Amino acid sequence: MAIPGAAPLRIPYDRLYEQIGGLRWWALNRITFDATLATWRRKAFGAVVLSAKRSYTFHMTEMSDIHMADDRPVGAALAKGWRRQCPSCGGGSLLEGYLNVRDSCDICGEEFSHHRADDAPSWLTMIIVGHLIAPLMIAAYQMFDWPTWAHAVAWPVIAMTGVIVLLPRVKGLIVAFQWAHRMHGFDDSANRPHRDDAADSEHSSAV
Repeated sequence: MAIPGAAPLRIPYDRLYEQIGGLRWWALNRITFDATLATWRRKAFGAVVLSAKRSYTFHMTEMSDIHMADDRPVGAALAKGWRRQCPSCGGGSLLEGYLNVRDSCDICGEEFSHHRADDAPSWLTMIIVGHLIAPLMIAAYQMFDWPTWAHAVAWPVIAMTGVIVLLPRVKGLIVAFQWAHRMHGFDDSANRPHRDDAADSEHSSAV
């Protein structure tokens, strides 16, 4: 229905076709670019995954060869470390005194001087003792009607006793764990003196 006095509506089809063609060209180029970018991403990700697989396979093959040549079971080593014994032979003492690690085993000659226990035994001991003391404190507070001074005296004594008992054993665990996993120089068997060599040196020094 035409409106009286209004100019006739003219649609610029040519310009509209140009805009539609330009939009189609942009959409096709964008789709092609996205597809190319996705292909590059897949190729790059595949190369990274393949490199990681090759590195992991090489590492596991190397570690399996090492373990086949000289097996160090972690469980047995940790048990010896908990008893503060040499993780290698289980006969010598790992610690000298209360907390000092020996430079080497007095029986098999395994070197311990390059261990890196550092602050790990103290940190782990505090975590263990804290997680044991906290529920005991809560249970005692709810079950018994102790005076405040009894709590103030009992729990520090119990905590200090637990720390004194566990600290050298936890340090033995840390050193034994490092030995079992060949960390911080424990994989270098060339630095380990043989028992016969140690006996020869003692004999020559005695002569």
